[in-house]
Amino acid sequence: MKNQLLSAMILALPMLAKAQQSKPVPTVLTDKDGIIQAMEFSDNAPSPTDQEFMRQYLKITADDRFEKANDKERSPGNTDDHFDQFYKGIKVDGAGYNFHYKKGKLFYAHGHFVKIGNLDIVPSINSERAKELFAAYKQIPASEISGFTSELLVKEIASADSTAYLVFEIYLRSNAPVNDEIGYVNAKTGEVLATEPIFSHSSPHVKGIQPKTIQTTTPDLKRALTPANGNFATRYSGARTGSTDKDGLKYRLLDETRGAVIHTWNMQGSFDFDASVELLDNDNIWTAAEHAANENDMGLDIHWALQKIYDRLNTVHAVNSFNDPVAGAGFPINAYIRYGNTDIARNNAGWAAAVKSLVFGDGATVYRPMASVDVVAHEYGHGITDFQIGWGNSGDQGAFNEGLSDIWGAIMQHRITGGNIWQRP
Repeated sequence: MKNQLLSAMILALPMLAKAQQSKPVPTVLTDKDGIIQAMEFSDNAPSPTDQEFMRQYLKITADDRFEKANDKERSPGNTDDHFDQFYKGIKVDGAGYNFHYKKGKLFYAHGHFVKIGNLDIVPSINSERAKELFAAYKQIPASEISGFTSELLVKEIASADSTAYLVFEIYLRSNAPVNDEIGYVNAKTGEVLATEPIFSHSSPHVKGIQPKTIQTTTPDLKRALTPANGNFATRYSGARTGSTDKDGLKYRLLDETRGAVIHTWNMQGSFDFDASVELLDNDNIWTAAEHAANENDMGLDIHWALQKIYDRLNTVHAVNSFNDPVAGAGFPINAYIRYGNTDIARNNAGWAAAVKSLVFGDGATVYRPMASVDVVAHEYGHGITDFQIGWGNSGDQGAFNEGLSDIWGAIMQHRITGGNIWQRP
């Protein structure tokens, strides 16, 4: 009897071992320091909640906090959550985690978690001093600075082997030619640790910007709207129609019929946002004879393209503007044409994260007006990346930022105007 039991146990061992080996385990991707960048859970495997994931896999401490920024159902039963990372109450720049659920079960988690040691988060200088130090670094006199914005952050500095520092992020409001970057000033020592271009997808020497007062709310879309349909003689896409608005006796490129306001302005070759004016037409028939001579017709291409891009993302993917809020109006979509009067500025288009707006040059020595559908979609993509991921404009984040926008630019042109533009002719 003992021998029979022993034989049965011996026979069962391989089957038990096989069962243990076949137990589903998550697929894990880590960085060079062993911090989890992504984890996928199979359908038949147990999965944690987001809070359990942070404790079990990211091994967060009492100093770490993740703040939920979004919770949206993309399709029936599928929900996406995004969390921004904070350290001792200070936001960690470019850090956060995303959790994706099918019918309430976590199946994929990914993000960038910054492991921080014992970092002192009490600054030794204030934001005004940080502004002065960054202005001196850029050699911009105080008389040429009309204002600035600042935010206290924890930021990884790539040049310091991704060491995390307490910094002031400084954006100067100045028309000085060298005002082309955002600065990160050490909040302890005052040293300028890093800079990033103001614009996504622009030359590193594009002149600085002076924001105008930009609308940040959308009018009550529950009120009855009577959209005006303009006839556009676009520069690159032929005869098109787009939503406009009657401003007194004339029509302007303002669309309030969608879930986010779309407004196209004319900077008239200036670097100063306060110099921007409305693009106007007497009868809402925007002809080339009226608008092409000074290249204002590029605004027709951009205004129309923004409406088509918005509609494609909203109708097919239920995405509302750059920020895609859970409820309410999307962030206003402000576009500025004929930006700048130098060849470098005019040959560029960009997403200005500091003022959450799109800018387009009218072309100079290299390009014609920067207004084709793929250019508009590329910059629109930077806006989505800025709001929903928070990637910067330098290093690996900048490279991924550009790559995503290149893909979106090609896809949107294909969806809106047709053709396989990613293929060689």
